[in-house]
Amino acid sequence: MANNTPWADLETGWVTLVQVFPYENATQSEAELRGSQAAADLDKTAIASILDWATAENLIEPADEPGRFRLTPMGRKSWRKSRDPV
Repeated sequence: MANNTPWADLETGWVTLVQVFPYENATQSEAELRGSQAAADLDKTAIASILDWATAENLIEPADEPGRFRLTPMGRKSWRKSRDPV
């Protein structure tokens, strides 16, 4: 299935989803990401597209627990950046 979501939208969506991880070594399921307040403006299809993109960009990877994701070192860098005061 082709991803027709513009790259900038995926990157913006990632900035939203990465904030759902409570700490940089946390794991999250897709359901937890969908159910989060931060992702309230994103629909299920958008979240799936963002997760596919983030996996391809090496920002997340499957966690040891089935159905969960964890941040890669690159993902942890974006997680820390999302928490830095501007």
